[in-house]
Amino acid sequence: MKKLIVLSLLSNLAVADGWDSSPFNFNNNSYNFDNSKYNFDNSRYNFKNSPYNLNSDRILRSPQGKPYGYIVPKVKGGANVFDLKGNRKGYVAD
Repeated sequence: MKKLIVLSLLSNLAVADGWDSSPFNFNNNSYNFDNSKYNFDNSRYNFKNSPYNLNSDRILRSPQGKPYGYIVPKVKGGANVFDLKGNRKGYVAD
């Protein structure tokens, strides 16, 4: 079951529910290259993450349809959440 850790792009607070979802676990830590904005898969310059890519399923939109971020699935499960500037704002753990 997936656990939502941080989805709000306005908050940097994370709620940990065990080691697998803890921000102190290296798999979830922003210092892990898989979670870094410098990894091209997570980059705002990757067209898969662009709000101009109308076929992208990664774009997060407000109820009014305005893009405010994107979510990138991780290879080993879970996902990273970024704002449109490429700053990591949270993650989803498996």
